[in-house]
Amino acid sequence: YTPILDWNDPAGADHYQVQIATASTFATGSVMVDATSTPSSFIPLSALAANSTFYWRVRVYDAAGQYSNWSSVRHFHTTLPAPALISPGINANTSSLPAFDWADVTGATGYVIQVSTSSSFSSTKINKTVAVSSYTTTSNLMLGKKYYWPVYTKGAFNSLWSEVRYFTIQ
Repeated sequence: YTPILDWNDPAGADHYQVQIATASTFATGSVMVDATSTPSSFIPLSALAANSTFYWRVRVYDAAGQYSNWSSVRHFHTTLPAPALISPGINANTSSLPAFDWADVTGATGYVIQVSTSSSFSSTKINKTVAVSSYTTTSNLMLGKKYYWPVYTKGAFNSLWSEVRYFTIQ
């Protein structure tokens, strides 16, 4: 939520003005960041909102204080956060019908859970989209097998996968 914005460093550059906004027009009220940067890159000091689109532009100042036109406008998206997994815990022993639970994420429209016997997820036993932050399997998993599971948050801009946990069916 603090992306690195980077641009070319033209000859004669002294410093830069960088703006980040929620509207591509940079209309009054939409500018979230208006900052000066000496290197030809910038990282916002405060985290930007999740699940949002932002627009940015930059202009160069020379040592005499003269400035260029604004650069072309570019945009980027911030994703939703990945959910924190709750249960089953790491290396837990569970029944053949495990119940999965993870923390709610504000702004989520759903979640995707995967369960696999392979840590690389080359094949999945469960690949399910659910509307809430829990899921209970409806068919038995194999006794004595180790299973791996992560979850990601769905929304306008999906999260990355959560951490991967594993459990064993006892």
